[in-house]
Amino acid sequence: MEASLRENKNKSNNGKSCPFLGLTDDRESFTSYPSEWNVCYHVMPEAAPILSHQGAYCLSADYAQCSIFNAETRQKMPEEIKLRMPISLEKIKQIGIVVVIVLLAILVLVGVLFREQWLGQLTELSSMMNAETEFVNRDDLQTETPVNPTSTGLFSVINLTPLATESNLIDPTLSSSPTKTDPILALEVPIGDEVKFVMHRVLPGESLAIFADQFNTSIDAIIGVNANLISPLWVDWVVIVPVNFSDVTGLPVFEAYQVEEEGVLLESLAERLTAAVDQMALYNNIDSDHKLHAGEWLLVPRGNPNNN
Repeated sequence: MEASLRENKNKSNNGKSCPFLGLTDDRESFTSYPSEWNVCYHVMPEAAPILSHQGAYCLSADYAQCSIFNAETRQKMPEEIKLRMPISLEKIKQIGIVVVIVLLAILVLVGVLFREQWLGQLTELSSMMNAETEFVNRDDLQTETPVNPTSTGLFSVINLTPLATESNLIDPTLSSSPTKTDPILALEVPIGDEVKFVMHRVLPGESLAIFADQFNTSIDAIIGVNANLISPLWVDWVVIVPVNFSDVTGLPVFEAYQVEEEGVLLESLAERLTAAVDQMALYNNIDSDHKLHAGEWLLVPRGNPNNN
């Protein structure tokens, strides 16, 4: 079966890419650029190679030099080549909800087990407080507190003017200067400055109409800013959505890209992706010499601006 697939794909793409490369849900197709959706079907279980390996072997005629390709049987993909997928924001939310539910269940269980003991302690404490209050009231009845009037016949006036303290002597003009914080480059987080976008991973049952209503935009605007939009939408596909605007005239189309290398400069990555560094810096709201972190997501401008 794999030998037949290898022969058929070699004929279809003239040996320009690996015959075992395919999408997660469609092994006959693959993206023409390194992507987490490109999966190697010659390993068990199927897994996506790291982006640098895809660029060097899978998507080029050099795939014949790949050790995985030359293996006679399906084996586990080596750890140094396997692409590690970060935990999504949605998964973190689900884990957080489960943890909160478990903690609440533990608190309820503890409350049920120790309910009688706690009620007994509260009753004893309440009785002690009532007895002490009664004793103080009786003592007050037996004590007369004389009132010393002033020369004007009124009670003494208490001076409420606050005294100067050390905190009052601090120079109010001295204040800490604000520090610039790096923007959050992640899925589900608005990215940009004057125009903002959200990169969203598609969930089951979602559609462009839902995204347009949720982010106050239009279906045409979403289609207009996505370079490789699949219709109908696939689950886990990352869609770029304009936030609070629908006129995309003059804007480029974008691809969503996840950073793989820790500490890589935006200039170097833009050159590697054949993208304009000034546009990447502009639309991601970062400097051209910004150091990126592994796992971050970027908007990569592609093609000509929209004219619609």
